[in-house]
Amino acid sequence: NRSVGDPNVRTAPPVPGAPSQVPVNTADASSAVGSSNTEKGFNFLLAQGFTDIQAAAILGNFIAESGMEPNIESSFPGEESFGIAQWNPASNRRQQLEEFASTRGLDYRVLETQLQFFYYDFSTLSPGFFGYNQFKQMTNINEATDYFCDKYERPAAAHANKPRRRANALRVLE
Repeated sequence: NRSVGDPNVRTAPPVPGAPSQVPVNTADASSAVGSSNTEKGFNFLLAQGFTDIQAAAILGNFIAESGMEPNIESSFPGEESFGIAQWNPASNRRQQLEEFASTRGLDYRVLETQLQFFYYDFSTLSPGFFGYNQFKQMTNINEATDYFCDKYERPAAAHANKPRRRANALRVLE
């Protein structure tokens, strides 16, 4: 965990009834620049220390999940998964996204907030569960894409479509 002196730790805006100056681990979204959501995501991930291969593997999965559209809800009846990673409320992940945004005065429906939440979720909230340290060692685009699919996205086998995710990741690198 980061400490108060870390430049990547932001202070939440005052919320009535909440303690003031609560440090929150939030990656700076100012690096999310580009002409497309994919380019913004790529630049954001590079700024967080991911390699181009790792960033492409993540984005290849996000493209498969949502087309990189932050305000998209699952088309599967009754599922209600949401956002670029299709965070599912059945596993409390959508609620975690919404709470992350709320405690930081951010809008959970925008790309930059979702990128910040993803980084927090993957690297800080549950890095062991999602295999963050192992992923950070990966240098092969196909292996990284499959690993991220299996460990972070966790789609039902019938919906994984790993060849499509790999192709997406390769296109990100072009």
